[in-house]
Amino acid sequence: MRKDERPANQHQFSMEEYFRKEYFAVLDAMRISVENRSSSSKSAFTILRVIESLLLGSINSSITGDEMTQKLQVLENMFSSDLDFGKFQCELKLLPRLLVIANVQSMTKLDSVCEAFVKNPSSSSIYGETVRLLKIYFTVPMTSCSAERSFSSLRRLKTYLRQTMTQKSLNTVALCHVHRSRCNDELVKSVFSEFVMKNSNRQNYFGKF
Repeated sequence: MRKDERPANQHQFSMEEYFRKEYFAVLDAMRISVENRSSSSKSAFTILRVIESLLLGSINSSITGDEMTQKLQVLENMFSSDLDFGKFQCELKLLPRLLVIANVQSMTKLDSVCEAFVKNPSSSSIYGETVRLLKIYFTVPMTSCSAERSFSSLRRLKTYLRQTMTQKSLNTVALCHVHRSRCNDELVKSVFSEFVMKNSNRQNYFGKF
């Protein structure tokens, strides 16, 4: 057989078949990665599901005592230093009253719970540990991308010319850099104005804003 000849049984893939094979291989890798993340008992997805099912189940009175005990144990293992679980258990018994406060029959998502607290600020003092748990729920990062971006920003901010910068100043500058889309011109101008007005030498040097 000559070198330029192909065996009779050899299948020649078209470009469409080749990319279809690669496409499904990428989908399988993504599916396996998501399953591995969500199957771990300490993954963010698992903790968020426990918080959501515990709060909504308590509000709608659709959770059993054994399920509540099991979910509380999971949360206590993770947030024992952040929450007072003695108070939190008492608050769970009072959570059905939120339906009366919000004037609804049931709640199916935690956004509705937050809206009830916003409309009735006095309830936040009664359900202090619940509010704290909601803050944890809404601030848990899904990935490490946001933290990695923060470290990348520090390389640009903490240069050798800024070695005398205090930790408080560094945190403030880093927040403004990471969330620069929220720092509009009016906010930046008010910060500059406050900085200049605190010192007469600054006023002579920078003038007025």
